[in-house]
Amino acid sequence: MERELMSDLFIAVLLIAVLALIVGVINPRWALPWSPSPKRLSAIGIYSAIVVVSFIGFGLSVDSEDQEQVTEGATTQQSDSGAAVAATEPEPEAEPEPLSSFERVAAEMPANQRNFLAVMADAAAQYDEAPNELVQSRIDRERKVASREFVGEGGLVTNWVGILETLGTNGDGNAIVTIRGNDQVVFKTWNNALSDMEAKTLIPHDSDLYVALAELSEGTAVTFSGRLRDEGSMTERGSVMEPEFIVRFSSIAPLD
Repeated sequence: MERELMSDLFIAVLLIAVLALIVGVINPRWALPWSPSPKRLSAIGIYSAIVVVSFIGFGLSVDSEDQEQVTEGATTQQSDSGAAVAATEPEPEAEPEPLSSFERVAAEMPANQRNFLAVMADAAAQYDEAPNELVQSRIDRERKVASREFVGEGGLVTNWVGILETLGTNGDGNAIVTIRGNDQVVFKTWNNALSDMEAKTLIPHDSDLYVALAELSEGTAVTFSGRLRDEGSMTERGSVMEPEFIVRFSSIAPLD
């Protein structure tokens, strides 16, 4: 701002001096009213000097202003360049969130278990829409036959997966276990010695499997092997809609 005022001042003085120089050439008395004996050469000399000084001063002030503008432009360009570089720098990739227990189970589920559960889900959907009990009973029988394709001899299952839903003991201190395969189906032991007299699914408190289970907690994703012994629902509808398969477990371990 100050440099602009200086340049304006110099140009004003320059114009006045040029005008006075012309007047001095024509009539020195008008150009040098304070002089008792004005001379044309004196007027020319004085106003010529003022013209030269004003011209030089104007030139210096303009050069200084141009230099300031160049400096400001360079600073602005550097700032813009820095901002552009910062904007184009790729952001670090966020680390993926760990899978939940249910997501891990779904990802690690073997094909034969997945197909087994699909048979159960399909039967439940048909059963719920069946027009009468005769059709419902037929759906239940067909479900049992279709599911046998996906288990081994004697109901053997190997390295199936699920969520450890219940972990407890009965009155004798033997372990009671429930493992959820999905929203519909669970795999479990009996929860009392009377019901378990034939199936022998309760896990003895002096067994290696009991010791391994003691290191786990409910909600853990697990892999298990064993034999399907029965279905524990009290009604046909419960057996189809929310099956509870009774299992004699041979191994239960955390899902790696």
